[in-house]
Amino acid sequence: MIEIIRNMEHLLGISHIKDFCAFRGQSDARWHLTTTFERAAFNLESADRGDLEQKIILEFKRRAHHYLSKVPEKTSHLEWLSLLQHFGGPTRLLDFTRSFYIALYFAIEGAQSDSAVWVVDISFLSEEKPTLGVKSTYSEKAEVTVNEILKTPGRRDDKPGIVAVEPFSLNERMSIQQGLHLFPKNLYKTFEQNLFEPLGVNEDKAVRKYIIPKKLHLLITDWLAQMNITAATLFPGLDGFARSQITHVKLAQHSREIIERAIREAMESFAKQPK
Repeated sequence: MIEIIRNMEHLLGISHIKDFCAFRGQSDARWHLTTTFERAAFNLESADRGDLEQKIILEFKRRAHHYLSKVPEKTSHLEWLSLLQHFGGPTRLLDFTRSFYIALYFAIEGAQSDSAVWVVDISFLSEEKPTLGVKSTYSEKAEVTVNEILKTPGRRDDKPGIVAVEPFSLNERMSIQQGLHLFPKNLYKTFEQNLFEPLGVNEDKAVRKYIIPKKLHLLITDWLAQMNITAATLFPGLDGFARSQITHVKLAQHSREIIERAIREAMESFAKQPK
């Protein structure tokens, strides 16, 4: 399902989506859901992709100790893949967050056109339904599933699907950003084929795409800043703080009084709507 956000009142109305959902912000509404590995191997014969992934992971494992004081266990394939993803390597993992607001930040940060927030109800991705009130979002079963898949290159006829998973050891950025990965089971199919093919008639219920018009980005930037969602809070260290200073440039282009009034009016209008 694709829906265009009309105004701030409309955005406020959908911002309460939370239970069992994973969110991804993309700065261009035209983009599909694709992994870095999928994009890098676009022109490669699909039959070679499994062996290529195994080679990338192996070479990363062999050399990572030169740069890191502590590395995962050799058989912790998901943690290795997540580590490779963190440092910018090509992987089949696609980064999501459990926070709609954080996904919204990534959707508008640096966007030059209409952007988008994808919402995936992860309760549709597994026969094992999640329950409310769990103490942790970590799933040992999901990690075991992914580690089993990553042990071999896999086959072209592997059943497609998506696993929502977190490595047991979270890096600082992933922890701050409430991050998780969506992992496609069949490397020989695209991420979206892995996502949509098993859903069938549940596609519209499980996956939504909200288009965020460019004209709303400035209002949203200020709204998120008021909630302390900025690069300074989402990226640890001085680089995050330096990155956050672009907000001053954006807001200097318009009257803060006008921006704050527009946000206030949207909130007041939303509060009056029948629940």
